[in-house]
Amino acid sequence: MVETGFESIYHLFEKPLKEPVKRAQKPTSRSRRLLEKVEPVRMPPDDMQSAKNEGRLTLRQMLDNSKKIFGRRHKQDRSIKITKISPYAGTRWIRFDATSTGEDNKMYNMTLIFYKVDFTDEKDAVHNRKVDITPKGGQQRIIRKWMAPINIAKNPAAAWCSCPDFQYRHEWYLQPKKSLAGGHKRRPYKRKTRTRPSVNPLKLPGVCKHLYQLALKLEASNPPFLVGPTGHGM
Repeated sequence: MVETGFESIYHLFEKPLKEPVKRAQKPTSRSRRLLEKVEPVRMPPDDMQSAKNEGRLTLRQMLDNSKKIFGRRHKQDRSIKITKISPYAGTRWIRFDATSTGEDNKMYNMTLIFYKVDFTDEKDAVHNRKVDITPKGGQQRIIRKWMAPINIAKNPAAAWCSCPDFQYRHEWYLQPKKSLAGGHKRRPYKRKTRTRPSVNPLKLPGVCKHLYQLALKLEASNPPFLVGPTGHGM
């Protein structure tokens, strides 16, 4: 081959080779199994509950708000019946379900839930209220715990009642405070008239007379579930 003298500059006109694009490889079955074994970081139960309870109202605050709305005290309702008590020692909360029958023989259901409740395995001077926990899964063995009284001014709480007064007066303002109990969502309410004043002009989250009477019953139990006192709230 005859050298022309241009061979040394041929490389200047050659197109550079592109490097192959590396694509992300899909995880193999073995790598997927390894990833599944890695447990996600979870918050401790107490920290999770503290985060959920942040901003939640106490029963004392609800009763004080109701007193501002009603401006009167209600007569004692002897038809209140506690139908179920559900303690959850692991997450430190307890739920009370009850019913109330009015003069028109109409029955209303209600729920009160208290958080940051102190449970223990042994009875002592503070933990003197017995509660029984029935495990799920068909087990017959009942777990017995002892709880300290609930302070209505300190323990976060949530409430719900099926009566119309609770729906129209309190329900709408309780949910933003994370104090609407039982997994219920606030029901929409449209005013039928504008000639009458609002039933809750201050827009305060409170409780109806049925929940107030349930609180009185829990306070009057022996030993008491609640300490506060409750009576001067409404």
